[in-house]
Amino acid sequence: MKPCIFGATLIVLVCAAPLHAATSASGHAAPLQLSGTAAGARSAGENDAAGGDESLESRSPSGISATFFSCSRKAGSDTIGVAACISDERVYQDARLNKTYKALLAALDAKGKSGLVAAEREWLSLKEKDEDLEALLYGDDQADNLQQGENEVFRICERANVLSKYLDIAKSK
Repeated sequence: MKPCIFGATLIVLVCAAPLHAATSASGHAAPLQLSGTAAGARSAGENDAAGGDESLESRSPSGISATFFSCSRKAGSDTIGVAACISDERVYQDARLNKTYKALLAALDAKGKSGLVAAEREWLSLKEKDEDLEALLYGDDQADNLQQGENEVFRICERANVLSKYLDIAKSK
């Protein structure tokens, strides 16, 4: 069982392994609803059962790239393709977050910089705890791993959105 690596992000899934139903290997129901990309990695019947019929665009935070949506549509139910789309979007969102963070840091005075650094450390800690919780909640099948990867991308995107709003406020002063 060899994990697939896409770019700088390790997406833990077993290449060419069959997808499981909406329950994990231990028989527990999937605790969270799949969103578009990871839902696309399941069959049509499993998507309906898991609630994956809602479009990816409608479930995604603003700031997710059009390239990600296009890639996800093209990948369809190909789990390796979906994982590559998620990995590429994570790299894009991470760069977007870092660029926004640096611009905001440059726009703040010393007290503001200190507050931003502290807030970012807390956000990173919360992000890690959310990921740890999801690892406990989700199963170990490919679709669950893809869902966790998508959730991480969405968290990073949402944080970049928040920092962008802060940057707008800082620039207006």
